[in-house]
Amino acid sequence: MPGSHVVLKVPAGEDPGRNILKMAASIAAFYSKARTGGVVAVSCTRARYVTKPRGAKPGTVQIRKESVLKVHPGLGEALE
Repeated sequence: MPGSHVVLKVPAGEDPGRNILKMAASIAAFYSKARTGGVVAVSCTRARYVTKPRGAKPGTVQIRKESVLKVHPGLGEALE
């Protein structure tokens, strides 16, 4: 399903915490077409693993080495 993209800037060699990833995923879900779907599956990966296929429509990306987070859409409200 088409969705939105969120990019996190993190210092080199560090990984964002699980809560930060869930908050970013929640924001991406909020701005996606699945916003009204309750729990939304959001793919997460490093920027180096996101590419645009040649000839694809704008906004279409190919993702490798992803993990999937299931979140409720929101704008960064406190996580439960």
